[in-house]
Amino acid sequence: MIFSIEKEVFLDGLSKAVPITERKSSLPILSHVLMEATEQFLVLTATDLAVGLRINCEYTVEEPGTIAVPGKKILEIVKELPAGTISLTLTENGRIKIAAGNSLFELAGMEAADYPAWADFDGIEKAQIHADKLLFMIDKTLFASSNDDARFNLNAVLFEQVEEKIKLVATDGHRLAMIDEDLGMSLPLKKVVVPKRSLLELKRMLENVKEEVALGFDPKNMVISTERFIMTVRLTEGEYPDYQKVIPPTSEKRMTADRSAFQQTLRRVAILTSDRNRGITLDVRSGQ
Repeated sequence: MIFSIEKEVFLDGLSKAVPITERKSSLPILSHVLMEATEQFLVLTATDLAVGLRINCEYTVEEPGTIAVPGKKILEIVKELPAGTISLTLTENGRIKIAAGNSLFELAGMEAADYPAWADFDGIEKAQIHADKLLFMIDKTLFASSNDDARFNLNAVLFEQVEEKIKLVATDGHRLAMIDEDLGMSLPLKKVVVPKRSLLELKRMLENVKEEVALGFDPKNMVISTERFIMTVRLTEGEYPDYQKVIPPTSEKRMTADRSAFQQTLRRVAILTSDRNRGITLDVRSGQ
């Protein structure tokens, strides 16, 4: 395997793939990124068995090949290399040589055959959704999900089919966030639960995407793809709590306030709240 690639292109791909690798796993291969030098693209693959990512990078190939390389190490190396073209060569003993300018690094790789097989999701029905809309819905709910990994059903966001719309719901048991939109698609099940960590990785991928993405589900996975990348997310098993029980069916009291002014007031008052109890009291009266 012999190819050359611009530093910024390589760094961008690695920066997206490496955070998905699992560094504390009992399977060393999961801390690696699979590099596939094809005739068209350099394909980088990363997975922790819960989230998977394949991303295409433009490059110049001289000799195709595949090798799994330590994700954290190669990312650190590429960050420190000078701007310009980087050349990579796979030696006969399974080591990858990385050269740029006057710098030369050599890393021990692992056999590509040992890397987890990439599942084929081509048969999943997908809908085209603008990345900004999906990102907006995730932003408006993810913050309310639990940070406790032991509460796996709350350390996630519920995707629920409600007539023609998809509703996203998140709660940590103290607060609840909910939003619904017509995404032009149907879920394979009425409800699916997506892990919080997976959605954080998806947010990171979507931040600079300005076009539409293809979103699809099967009973066990969520799949998101563009022309450049495909991400798979394993869904959380188990039932999501019945959030409808904590939402009053009707409410006689409503408050309307200027968003910016209300937000600034809350920030001022929050300064004096304790770390243990960050609650405040709202005294709502007519006109104030």
